[in-house]
Amino acid sequence: MSHSTQGSLNKDYKYAPKKRAVQADIYSYRWETKYMGFGGNNVGTAAKFLKSNGFTDISLYEIDPQVYDDNKKKGKKAGINYNLRCGLTHPYNKDTFHEIDFCKSILRAGAEPFIAKYTDNFAFTFAFRMGRFHRKPFKETIDLFLKLRGEERKGRGAWPVIYRLDTDGNETKDGCIKVYRVSSDKGTYKVYKYKDTSIMLVITPEN
Repeated sequence: MSHSTQGSLNKDYKYAPKKRAVQADIYSYRWETKYMGFGGNNVGTAAKFLKSNGFTDISLYEIDPQVYDDNKKKGKKAGINYNLRCGLTHPYNKDTFHEIDFCKSILRAGAEPFIAKYTDNFAFTFAFRMGRFHRKPFKETIDLFLKLRGEERKGRGAWPVIYRLDTDGNETKDGCIKVYRVSSDKGTYKVYKYKDTSIMLVITPEN
Protein backbone atom coordinates (compact mmCIF):
# COMPACT_ATOMS: atom_id res chain seq x y z
CA MET A 1 0.00 0.00 0.00
CA SER A 2 1.37 3.41 -0.89
CA HIS A 3 1.65 6.01 1.81
CA SER A 4 -0.94 8.13 0.03
CA THR A 5 -3.68 5.67 0.92
CA GLN A 6 -3.26 6.00 4.68
CA GLY A 7 -6.36 7.58 6.13
CA SER A 8 -6.63 10.12 8.91
CA LEU A 9 -8.55 8.45 11.69
CA ASN A 10 -9.24 11.60 13.67
CA LYS A 11 -9.12 14.60 11.35
CA ASP A 12 -10.49 16.77 14.12
CA TYR A 13 -12.51 15.29 16.97
CA LYS A 14 -14.82 18.24 17.47
CA TYR A 15 -16.06 17.94 13.88
CA ALA A 16 -16.68 14.19 14.06
CA PRO A 17 -19.02 13.53 17.01
CA LYS A 18 -20.41 10.30 15.60
CA LYS A 19 -16.96 8.93 14.86
CA ARG A 20 -15.97 9.76 18.42
CA ALA A 21 -19.10 8.02 19.78
CA VAL A 22 -18.25 4.90 17.78
CA GLN A 23 -14.67 4.94 19.03
CA ALA A 24 -15.71 5.38 22.67
CA ASP A 25 -18.13 2.47 22.38
CA ILE A 26 -15.45 0.21 20.89
CA TYR A 27 -12.85 1.23 23.45
CA SER A 28 -15.24 0.51 26.31
CA TYR A 29 -14.91 -3.24 25.81
CA ARG A 30 -11.22 -3.39 24.84
CA TRP A 31 -8.64 -4.60 27.36
CA GLU A 32 -5.49 -3.33 25.63
CA THR A 33 -3.62 -0.32 27.02
CA LYS A 34 -1.37 0.01 23.95
CA TYR A 35 -2.77 1.78 20.89
CA MET A 36 -1.74 2.32 17.28
CA GLY A 37 -3.55 4.68 14.93
CA PHE A 38 -3.39 7.76 12.72
CA GLY A 39 -3.09 11.11 14.47
CA GLY A 40 -4.89 13.49 12.15
CA ASN A 41 -4.74 17.27 12.34
CA ASN A 42 -4.76 17.63 16.12
CA VAL A 43 -2.55 15.12 17.86
CA GLY A 44 -3.02 16.75 21.25
CA THR A 45 -6.78 16.33 21.11
CA ALA A 46 -6.48 12.76 19.81
CA ALA A 47 -4.03 11.80 22.58
CA LYS A 48 -6.25 13.31 25.26
CA PHE A 49 -9.27 11.39 24.00
CA LEU A 50 -7.35 8.11 23.81
CA LYS A 51 -5.95 8.52 27.31
CA SER A 52 -9.42 9.26 28.65
CA ASN A 53 -10.47 5.89 27.26
CA GLY A 54 -7.75 3.92 29.03
CA PHE A 55 -4.83 3.84 26.59
CA THR A 56 -1.45 4.58 28.17
CA ASP A 57 1.05 3.58 25.47
CA ILE A 58 0.03 5.43 22.30
CA SER A 59 1.66 5.41 18.85
CA LEU A 60 0.25 7.79 16.25
CA TYR A 61 1.36 8.09 12.64
CA GLU A 62 1.30 10.84 10.02
CA ILE A 63 2.39 10.81 6.36
CA ASP A 64 2.04 14.54 5.63
CA PRO A 65 5.30 16.33 6.60
CA GLN A 66 3.52 19.66 7.17
CA VAL A 67 0.90 18.13 9.46
CA TYR A 68 3.66 16.29 11.30
CA ASP A 69 5.70 19.47 11.80
CA ASP A 70 2.62 21.30 13.06
CA ASN A 71 1.94 18.57 15.63
CA LYS A 72 5.27 17.12 16.76
CA LYS A 73 5.54 19.48 19.75
CA LYS A 74 2.00 18.51 20.77
CA GLY A 75 2.93 14.84 20.47
CA LYS A 76 5.98 15.33 22.67
CA LYS A 77 3.99 17.29 25.23
CA ALA A 78 1.32 14.56 25.29
CA GLY A 79 3.97 11.92 25.94
CA ILE A 80 3.08 9.74 22.95
CA ASN A 81 5.06 8.11 20.15
CA TYR A 82 4.46 10.34 17.13
CA ASN A 83 5.93 9.16 13.84
CA LEU A 84 6.35 10.56 10.34
CA ARG A 85 5.63 7.47 8.27
CA CYS A 86 2.76 5.25 7.17
CA GLY A 87 1.07 3.66 10.17
CA LEU A 88 0.62 0.42 8.27
CA THR A 89 4.36 -0.18 8.74
CA HIS A 90 3.70 -0.57 12.48
CA PRO A 91 4.30 -4.21 13.45
CA TYR A 92 1.28 -6.23 14.46
CA ASN A 93 1.19 -6.90 18.21
CA LYS A 94 -1.34 -8.98 20.09
CA ASP A 95 -1.23 -6.61 23.07
CA THR A 96 -1.93 -3.50 20.95
CA PHE A 97 -5.26 -2.18 19.67
CA HIS A 98 -4.88 -1.24 16.00
CA GLU A 99 -7.25 1.35 14.57
CA ILE A 100 -7.00 1.91 10.84
CA ASP A 101 -9.10 4.23 8.73
CA PHE A 102 -8.67 3.36 5.06
CA CYS A 103 -10.82 6.37 4.07
CA LYS A 104 -11.92 4.67 0.86
CA SER A 105 -14.28 1.79 0.13
CA ILE A 106 -12.95 -1.70 0.69
CA LEU A 107 -12.71 -2.07 -3.10
CA ARG A 108 -10.39 0.93 -3.51
CA ALA A 109 -8.51 1.10 -0.24
CA GLY A 110 -5.70 -1.33 -1.07
CA ALA A 111 -6.55 -3.06 2.19
CA GLU A 112 -6.24 -6.65 1.00
CA PRO A 113 -2.78 -7.37 2.51
CA PHE A 114 -3.85 -6.05 5.90
CA ILE A 115 -7.33 -7.42 6.48
CA ALA A 116 -6.10 -10.92 7.30
CA LYS A 117 -2.98 -9.65 9.11
CA TYR A 118 -4.86 -8.43 12.16
CA THR A 119 -6.64 -11.09 14.20
CA ASP A 120 -8.79 -9.90 17.08
CA ASN A 121 -7.61 -6.45 18.16
CA PHE A 122 -8.51 -4.01 15.41
CA ALA A 123 -11.06 -1.58 14.07
CA PHE A 124 -11.14 -0.97 10.31
CA THR A 125 -13.01 1.97 8.82
CA PHE A 126 -14.15 1.96 5.21
CA ALA A 127 -16.18 4.37 3.13
CA PHE A 128 -19.70 3.05 2.58
CA ARG A 129 -20.17 4.18 -1.00
CA MET A 130 -18.59 2.07 -3.75
CA GLY A 131 -19.88 3.71 -6.89
CA ARG A 132 -23.10 3.80 -8.85
CA PHE A 133 -22.80 0.22 -10.13
CA HIS A 134 -22.71 -1.17 -6.59
CA ARG A 135 -26.27 -1.28 -5.32
CA LYS A 136 -25.60 -3.14 -2.04
CA PRO A 137 -22.45 -1.57 -0.59
CA PHE A 138 -23.06 -2.84 2.95
CA LYS A 139 -23.38 -6.45 1.82
CA GLU A 140 -20.49 -6.15 -0.64
CA THR A 141 -18.21 -4.70 2.02
CA ILE A 142 -18.96 -7.45 4.51
CA ASP A 143 -18.79 -10.23 1.92
CA LEU A 144 -15.37 -9.08 0.68
CA PHE A 145 -14.09 -8.53 4.22
CA LEU A 146 -14.96 -12.11 5.18
CA LYS A 147 -13.58 -13.50 1.92
CA LEU A 148 -10.23 -11.77 2.44
CA ARG A 149 -10.06 -13.25 5.94
CA GLY A 150 -10.84 -16.74 4.67
CA GLU A 151 -14.16 -16.87 6.51
CA GLU A 152 -17.67 -17.85 5.53
CA ARG A 153 -20.83 -16.09 6.60
CA LYS A 154 -23.17 -17.85 8.99
CA GLY A 155 -26.89 -17.47 8.40
CA ARG A 156 -28.87 -15.74 5.69
CA GLY A 157 -30.95 -12.63 5.32
CA ALA A 158 -30.29 -9.23 6.84
CA TRP A 159 -27.70 -8.84 9.55
CA PRO A 160 -29.31 -8.03 12.92
CA VAL A 161 -29.06 -4.60 14.52
CA ILE A 162 -27.98 -5.43 18.07
CA TYR A 163 -28.19 -1.88 19.46
CA ARG A 164 -28.06 1.79 18.56
CA LEU A 165 -25.96 4.72 19.71
CA ASP A 166 -28.11 7.82 20.05
CA THR A 167 -25.86 10.86 19.59
CA ASP A 168 -28.29 13.73 19.21
CA GLY A 169 -31.09 13.15 21.71
CA ASN A 170 -33.50 11.68 19.20
CA GLU A 171 -33.18 8.72 16.92
CA THR A 172 -32.98 10.59 13.65
CA LYS A 173 -31.84 8.86 10.51
CA ASP A 174 -28.39 10.44 10.60
CA GLY A 175 -28.06 10.85 14.36
CA CYS A 176 -28.67 7.28 15.40
CA ILE A 177 -25.71 4.96 14.82
CA LYS A 178 -26.72 1.40 14.05
CA VAL A 179 -24.53 -1.44 15.31
CA TYR A 180 -24.88 -4.73 13.44
CA ARG A 181 -23.66 -8.22 14.28
CA VAL A 182 -21.96 -10.20 11.53
CA SER A 183 -21.26 -13.88 12.22
CA SER A 184 -18.85 -16.14 10.37
CA ASP A 185 -17.57 -19.67 10.80
CA LYS A 186 -14.63 -18.26 12.79
CA GLY A 187 -16.16 -15.55 14.95
CA THR A 188 -18.43 -12.53 15.18
CA TYR A 189 -17.95 -8.86 14.38
CA LYS A 190 -19.65 -5.60 15.18
CA VAL A 191 -20.24 -3.28 12.24
CA TYR A 192 -21.00 0.37 12.99
CA LYS A 193 -22.70 2.47 10.33
CA TYR A 194 -22.50 6.21 10.95
CA LYS A 195 -22.43 9.54 9.17
CA ASP A 196 -20.59 12.73 10.05
CA THR A 197 -19.91 14.15 6.58
CA SER A 198 -20.25 10.87 4.66
CA ILE A 199 -21.42 7.36 5.48
CA MET A 200 -18.74 5.10 6.94
CA LEU A 201 -18.55 1.51 8.18
CA VAL A 202 -16.37 0.39 11.08
CA ILE A 203 -15.68 -3.33 11.51
CA THR A 204 -14.29 -4.70 14.76
CA PRO A 205 -14.35 -8.12 16.45
CA GLU A 206 -17.07 -8.65 19.00
CA ASN A 207 -15.33 -9.69 22.21
